[in-house]
Amino acid sequence: MMQLGTRWPAGTAAPASVPEPVRAAIADAEAATASLEGQYWTLTWLEGLAIATLDDGTRVRQRPGGLAPITEPAEPEANADDDW
Repeated sequence: MMQLGTRWPAGTAAPASVPEPVRAAIADAEAATASLEGQYWTLTWLEGLAIATLDDGTRVRQRPGGLAPITEPAEPEANADDDW
């Protein structure tokens, strides 16, 4: 079965299609984010499991068994463009 994703503004209620463990993790991620202004969540599905990604790169990925860990965005390497 194909599941369609969606987008919604950060800081607002997640759509009903977002599984509860992912909703809880999104709330935790938003509480730890300095500014949600102008940011959106994007919900996608992979093999029937939800993945919610915030515009800043924060990701909540549903795992089998009900877990939904939060992955913070990677910090850009200092002076990465100075190598050339």
